Amino acid sequence: MAVWGIGAYYPGEQEDKAKQFVEKGRIIIGYGEEEHPDYYVMLRSIKPGDIVFIKSRFMLNKPMRIKAIGIAVDYQISEENGMDNRLGMKVNWIKDLTDQPIDIEKG
Repeated sequence: MAVWGIGAYYPGEQEDKAKQFVEKGRIIIGYGEEEHPDYYVMLRSIKPGDIVFIKSRFMLNKPMRIKAIGIAVDYQISEENGMDNRLGMKVNWIKDLTDQPIDIEKG
């Protein structure tokens, strides 16, 4: 089992998509594969049973904000498992913190 942190903003947009990810049971990569192939390498590394969490942008001088915690449930990365014509993967979100995120202080 592995643990993966993802963001929930699409490039060029100012809207946080975390609540939509949780409602639809998905994680999405906002960039195209040609723009950021390393993000897709990461997405393809996620296996069913791995823990996934939605986080805010991480900066070393600020706490990490956790918005949701879930478990990956599918290997398939597809538009069908995505949203907004973007590729995604299915996740069973077990803790929705989108309305009250938890800050984790640097230790």
